[in-house]
Amino acid sequence: MLKKILSPKTCADCRICCVFDRSDVWETPMLTAELCEEITRRFGNIPFTRRGDGMTFDMEFTADGLSTCPMLGENGCMLGDDKPFCCRIWPFRLMNTDGGVSLTLSPLCEKVGSAGDENVRKFVDSGFSDTVFAYAKEHPEIIREYDPAYKTIITK
Repeated sequence: MLKKILSPKTCADCRICCVFDRSDVWETPMLTAELCEEITRRFGNIPFTRRGDGMTFDMEFTADGLSTCPMLGENGCMLGDDKPFCCRIWPFRLMNTDGGVSLTLSPLCEKVGSAGDENVRKFVDSGFSDTVFAYAKEHPEIIREYDPAYKTIITK
C-alpha cells in the first residue's frame, strides 16, 4: 500500500513498527475478527486481547521491557499481504483530533519522514487518504487518540 513512498525492502529491513515498549503498546495493530480467525488457523494458539471495540495481540514483555509482534518472522511479517490494516498503513495513523479525524505521520519512520512534505502530501492525495478514511468508516477501532508527536497531514 505504501510502495509509492516506501520500498518494501526498506520497510522490511527496519522493523521498528514491529517492536513495542510499554509506552507505545497503544501502537499494536487492531485486528478484525476474521483476521484473528485466520491467524489462529494458520499459526495456532496466538493470544489476542480486546482493546476498546477491537482485538489486538496480547503482547508479552521481556525483562528489558520490549515486546515483538508475534507475526514477525526471520523474513519479516509472516502474514505477508494479509497483515493488519494498521500495519499496512504505518507510519500513518488515524487519530482523533479537535477538528475531527486526522491522518497523521509517525516521527519514527525516518524514510517516509525524509521524503519531504510535498511528496508525502502527493502520496496521501493520490487515493491513499480516501482508502484509509473509508476503511476507518467500517472499522472505527483503528482510530487512535491523538499523540502530538505525530504530524497531522489531513483532517476530515
